[in-house]
Amino acid sequence: LALLTQYRSIRLKDQANVDEVEFNFGRAFHQLGRLWSFSPDTIDRLVSVTNQSIGVSREAAYNLSLIYMATGATGLVRALYRKWLSI
Repeated sequence: LALLTQYRSIRLKDQANVDEVEFNFGRAFHQLGRLWSFSPDTIDRLVSVTNQSIGVSREAAYNLSLIYMATGATGLVRALYRKWLSI
């Protein structure tokens, strides 16, 4: 996690990278598996903040839906699909 923190401090010198940094942090927590409690907050923040990059928001919403599905929160999964993953 120290490497991720260093990555964040370097990339956030340019505010245009906020979406990328938040997505990568959320994805890292998701990949670590046992840190799912951190991942939804990070990804949810990204989904709600990234209006400029709809692709990143959709990808983050999909990753968040995987976490919610694994934890049995099907209502939250449906809400994410309706808002971000439907055409």
